[in-house]
Amino acid sequence: SFVKKWDLIMTAVLMAAAPIVVGFLFAQKHIIKGMVAGAVK
Repeated sequence: SFVKKWDLIMTAVLMAAAPIVVGFLFAQKHIIKGMVAGAVK
């Protein structure tokens, strides 16, 4: 029978996704600032 190690799979997914989420959170301020600056002009 096939036994998938879900705890390991979820850990790997989380470790792969974490830098993207952190990067997005840091960039969000700049993205919003850019959108607002573009809308004001």
